[in-house]
Amino acid sequence: MDYKKIRSEVLSLSIMIMVICAFKSTFVANYTVPTGSMKPTIEPGDKLFVNQMAYDLRIPFTRIRLFELSLPQRGDVIVFDAPHEPMTFVKRLIGLPGDLIEVGYGFIKVNGEALNISVSGEGQLREILSKGGLYQETLDDKTYFIRRVPSSSHVPPVKVRVPEGHYFAMGDNRDESDDSRRWGFVPKENLLGKARLIYFSFDWPTRSFHWERIGNVL
Repeated sequence: MDYKKIRSEVLSLSIMIMVICAFKSTFVANYTVPTGSMKPTIEPGDKLFVNQMAYDLRIPFTRIRLFELSLPQRGDVIVFDAPHEPMTFVKRLIGLPGDLIEVGYGFIKVNGEALNISVSGEGQLREILSKGGLYQETLDDKTYFIRRVPSSSHVPPVKVRVPEGHYFAMGDNRDESDDSRRWGFVPKENLLGKARLIYFSFDWPTRSFHWERIGNVL
């Protein structure tokens, strides 16, 4: 047995694995979404491609940031370490540092301006809120769907100023999302990256693939 050749192959394989892991730690990552807090944009079982260099360059295998590449923008779908428990969350970034955020019954104002929604009249809106449904919401240059469900336990109204170095995040599944309305702000150092697209989707309860979701850009 050629032990020298075996050692060489093991070393080469180890180096290859380390390079792949370093690349994954620094540049890109994949996340599987277990909950429905971002429905209908992201469904449970969706696997997300996340750009971990969207905002900062970090030392591989650490959370140490070397320098800033760009600033998060309102409407980004961000991936972050939850500030209140050891979990990774995916939410939509609503408020930047210094923004005044007001949320009442799931409707948002940013710095006193209500976000536009694709509902033509009060009658249609009342029907969506009472029976459940979808409408589109526009934040800066991003438009996305919001899901509403009949609920008797709406989150109390919120009016807060986002502090420096923090962000305000909410789920697109507006009535069933555990987000900044309940537990507060996301510290900048908790940001892990920006979700870019869905590269795979599998529904475990029904054991079915959601082919139509693959490739959806976030």
